[in-house]
Amino acid sequence: MVVNGPQKVPPIPTVDRYFIGSILLLIHVFSISFNVCLLVAVRRFSRRHTFPTVYIYLMIVSDLLGNFFGGFQFCFPYFLSDERAEAYVKHFGLYVYILTAIPYCHRFFIIPLMTFNPVLYISIIANINFVFYVNSRGFIHNILSNPVLGGHISAQKIMERGNDGPTHNCVSYSDIGNAKRTCSGQFWTILGIP
Repeated sequence: MVVNGPQKVPPIPTVDRYFIGSILLLIHVFSISFNVCLLVAVRRFSRRHTFPTVYIYLMIVSDLLGNFFGGFQFCFPYFLSDERAEAYVKHFGLYVYILTAIPYCHRFFIIPLMTFNPVLYISIIANINFVFYVNSRGFIHNILSNPVLGGHISAQKIMERGNDGPTHNCVSYSDIGNAKRTCSGQFWTILGIP
């Protein structure tokens, strides 16, 4: 076998190429069929009010698109001859790579939303006020100074004492020059925060 140029790995023989392509194609087909079954199961059997179905739908659709375009990126060139595979990669490789990368990166963009949603629910339960401002300075100050889960950079935890010991956990914080105090009752005690 003669290897030309900087290529250190000899080319894959035709029989092995079809075998490797078939294995990769089976993996993609199995993954797509699993995601379709999961989509049907979530749609049919989930309780939409108590189960975060939106995030599950987004992840399933993202994975379906990633596997579909990943099949064109990884499997399809194995079934072509060397010249056709080279032409395919030269003309369509960049576009297929971008179409494969977008659903993959979509998962990383949805994670902050998935994280912020429970924080918002906990803040509603704990009576922590989130105020969003129109201008960017107010919004940045709000992010840096308002409490997230009962504390922030300049938060001070205060224990109110009743006649029979500590009753409420409170957080004192400043909000654009206005002093506020939020008491959340026994909520922080349930979470284990003293």
